[in-house]
Amino acid sequence: MNLKEQVRSESSADRALEAIFDLTHAERQTYEAIVEVDGPVTVAEIATERGCASASAYRYVDTLEEKDLFRRVSENYEGSGRSAYVANSPDVVADRMEEEVENMFEKCNASIEECRTAFETHADQP
Repeated sequence: MNLKEQVRSESSADRALEAIFDLTHAERQTYEAIVEVDGPVTVAEIATERGCASASAYRYVDTLEEKDLFRRVSENYEGSGRSAYVANSPDVVADRMEEEVENMFEKCNASIEECRTAFETHADQP
């Protein structure tokens, strides 16, 4: 869905999370599932919770960590040799969403100004 369609459609927290962070539906559901868990979780636990393959769970975690929605809290969780993760709080994520929207807005404004300049140049030519 493009930006125009996104703005015109009914907005929801789910759609905003997916759109702003460019998440898949599964990645967003993974974030939401882990927000509900009290304490750190391993990728194996995420795979079990989500009912997906470990490889998929690793991809989800990598993406969510890259987008700063998850963070690693241990590299040897409870002596298991596995990393453990927690979802960043909804407040932290909301702040990140605001930052992302502001960055997108600035980029859109810059693009509009580039277009304006380019079109003015072409309009001035005979």
